[in-house]
Amino acid sequence: MGQPVSTEEIFSRIDVTPPYYALRDVTRNDDGTVEASASRIQDLGQQVGPITAADAARHMAIMGSVGAGLDNPEPDRHMYLAYDAEFRRARERPPEDATEFRLSARHTWINAGTAQSTIVLRTDDGAPINSLSVYYMVLKRDDFFFFFGDNQRETDESTDPYADAVGLSDVEIEGKILRATLGEITPELCPGHFKGLPAMPVAYLMSNVLDANATLLKSVLNADTLSFAVREGSVRAEALAFVGERVDVEVEFQRFSGGTYWLHSKALVGNEKSVGALHTKLRVREQPSIR
Repeated sequence: MGQPVSTEEIFSRIDVTPPYYALRDVTRNDDGTVEASASRIQDLGQQVGPITAADAARHMAIMGSVGAGLDNPEPDRHMYLAYDAEFRRARERPPEDATEFRLSARHTWINAGTAQSTIVLRTDDGAPINSLSVYYMVLKRDDFFFFFGDNQRETDESTDPYADAVGLSDVEIEGKILRATLGEITPELCPGHFKGLPAMPVAYLMSNVLDANATLLKSVLNADTLSFAVREGSVRAEALAFVGERVDVEVEFQRFSGGTYWLHSKALVGNEKSVGALHTKLRVREQPSIR
């Protein structure tokens, strides 16, 4: 049996809060691993269930930061900035109607400023769904505010925009390349990430990028509809997009190989600041409805 961990202790260690933080019943085991429960929050849209890749990655990345945070020898609140992650879907087909999940995480401290976690998300009865291996840049909260304090804003933590985090506009497709924008990042898009200094969550970016992936794939396949699962995803978060910055997205269809569609996406602020990159392998579950 694990030892229950209070939310007060968790929030004294990490700087992600509700509504972005949505874990329940966090426990810490004698071997240092942590476990928790979570629910499906985001609508499935065009993705195969039981949970979208962005929703799963959000819960898992937070779970990993909780485990590392509880084991940080410096008890002050720190920022755990996920910057490099590998996402995978289990090869076994999970029950697609599940809405409640269990997470387990095991972490390693590489040095004082870098932690790594491996997290598995399963259904309540133990069927594996996704795994995530993620690296965090770890900063003291005071240092984070010192470096980025010019971006401080008030946020309304009572709103929850994460159930439907898709908001692409100005979509243009030329051949195998899609360009679109998320527009200007507002405080309403970032509650709980981070309080007082809101920044676009990686899960919000991932949600929009996967929506763009599906839009481009439908164009390439000349299809009206399709249903897909993210088999693998490599995520590189290179910088934070703060409130007031406009984020643009570009997606390129690369190839079809081994039953899997490969796409590469990038997000930019202006022409120089790279916010992140996502390399995805998508499996179309059903034959698309061809125009």
